Amino acid sequence: MDIREMRNRLGETQSEFADRYHIPFRTIQNWEVGARVPPAYIKSLLEDRVRADLVNRRTVALPKYDPKKVDLPKRGDFIGSLSWLRAVGEQIGQPIIFALDEARLPWRERSLCA
Repeated sequence: MDIREMRNRLGETQSEFADRYHIPFRTIQNWEVGARVPPAYIKSLLEDRVRADLVNRRTVALPKYDPKKVDLPKRGDFIGSLSWLRAVGEQIGQPIIFALDEARLPWRERSLCA
């Protein structure tokens, strides 16, 4: 599979393909017009990544909009991050674990919790 075929299978422009795989746009252009040839290992790596991306695209189901779903509280409606996160936790009905909570514990309490 050549570079153009890989890109076309993904349905992307040269620019999108270049951005996706962090390859300079001009390099993609040169490979596709035949001004330069990609190294065999690069071509092999790209083929593997494109195949994986195509499989993921087919198997991943995007979430559908649920009109019954309640909107979470907006960050701008609260003063301070903690009050907002508490409100989000109350809304979803599950506690939110704060990574910093454990870090704020004195070292003696931290060793007892583990």
